[in-house]
Amino acid sequence: MYKKISLLALVSSALLLGGCVIHVDDSYDDEPNWREQQRDNQAQIQLLELGTSVQEVRERMGPADVTEAFQADGRDYRILRYRTQHRHADGETTPDETTPLLFENGRLVGWGTIAVNRTLRERGFDEVVD
Repeated sequence: MYKKISLLALVSSALLLGGCVIHVDDSYDDEPNWREQQRDNQAQIQLLELGTSVQEVRERMGPADVTEAFQADGRDYRILRYRTQHRHADGETTPDETTPLLFENGRLVGWGTIAVNRTLRERGFDEVVD
C-alpha cells in the first residue's frame, strides 16, 4: 500500500513539474562591474590634472575603494585608492589592486605608487604606500 502511494506521489509530482518552465535571464553577469569599473577608473585617472580638488575627483570617479587620511605639519593628506588591476580572486580589494591618488590640503598632488611615494618622501615621510 505504501509503495502504491509513494509511486503515485512520485508520478504526480513528475507530471505537475513537467509542465513548469524556468527562465533564467542570461543577461545577468555575476562578475560584472568590477571589470568595467576598473576600465572606467583607468580611463578617468588618465584624464586627471594636478591641482584637481578631492571633491571633483569623487564626483567624476565615485567613492574610492580605499581611503586613507592623516595630518602632518599643519597639512591634511588624503589618499584615495581606486581599483585598477585585478590580482586576487578573493572578493577583496587590496592595495596592490589599486592606484593611489594623493591629495594635500584637498588638492591632487600625485597619483600612482611611484609618484605618491616620491611626493611623500619629498615631504619628509619615511612610510611609503604599497
